[in-house]
Amino acid sequence: MGLVRYALRMGALRQSKFSRSDTKPLVRIGEYQIDIIDAVYKFRYLTAPHIATVLNRHPDSVKRIVRQLYDAKYLLRPLCQRDPAPWHTSHIYHTISSKGAELLRQEKSYIVPKNGYDEKEAQESIGNWNHDTALAEFLVKLQSDVRKEGCLELLLPWDMLERGIISSTAPWQPYQWAPLQWDTTKGRVVPDAVVMFHDPHRPVGQNHSLLLIELDRGTEAIERFRKEGSSIRAKIEKYVAAYQAGMHTKTYGVRNMRVAFVTTSIQRIQGMISVITGMGADPSKFLFTTIKAAREAPSLLNLVWLNGSGNPTYLTRS
Repeated sequence: MGLVRYALRMGALRQSKFSRSDTKPLVRIGEYQIDIIDAVYKFRYLTAPHIATVLNRHPDSVKRIVRQLYDAKYLLRPLCQRDPAPWHTSHIYHTISSKGAELLRQEKSYIVPKNGYDEKEAQESIGNWNHDTALAEFLVKLQSDVRKEGCLELLLPWDMLERGIISSTAPWQPYQWAPLQWDTTKGRVVPDAVVMFHDPHRPVGQNHSLLLIELDRGTEAIERFRKEGSSIRAKIEKYVAAYQAGMHTKTYGVRNMRVAFVTTSIQRIQGMISVITGMGADPSKFLFTTIKAAREAPSLLNLVWLNGSGNPTYLTRS
């Protein structure tokens, strides 16, 4: 009976986290609050611990302000993560609301879409939810690991735009940003994320390395079974075509690029490596690891990945 009472109490506690305060929330919108909303917008979905990591702030302080921003309707907590298991205690993901988007338009001069936010909160199912939250988790961990090592700097798309690395008249936005879409002879390819490692110790022109990230949850077949269907082979063919056309140089001004697949299993990695081998593609342009290995690794920079030949390699060195 003790376990049952505990489970019911924990279930009620988690359910309460999806209900806003009945009292009028008192929240002062300052730079800190705007930075939190901005971080959530940039990564699509973030938990309070993620936000603390991104902003390098104390977790307790972030947790308190995130709750205030949620109560004041600047942030949403999609109900699709309201797990029915009463013992489920994982952190809650947030996304921005229409009110939060309007604040970013005013304070950051972002061209943010005006709709499509608030309806997410009530949805019991959101397309690509597991994919997008796993991608956010990976990117936050990568940013944290690079910061801890201290030798390199991780640049995300908005950093590249701010520093003039990317020349684009299109303001940054997390969905379908033009510089992230490459039209190749094999069709359009859009990576799940793009990051750049900046090495301050190397000369200009040799101090940037580009990494395109594919968070693969096993929903696409390795081989194409229908001419119009998507597949990992088709995706790899597009990346090879993009590299041969020098699209990485035209867009980001770098001489090289690599594509990192973070996927579900070693067996799936082996299937992808077989595709690269059969195509005769340059194996050094591809990296592979599993979602589990990436999540459990003390550091993504010291994690042993596999290249397109199945040989060990690393994110920032061969």
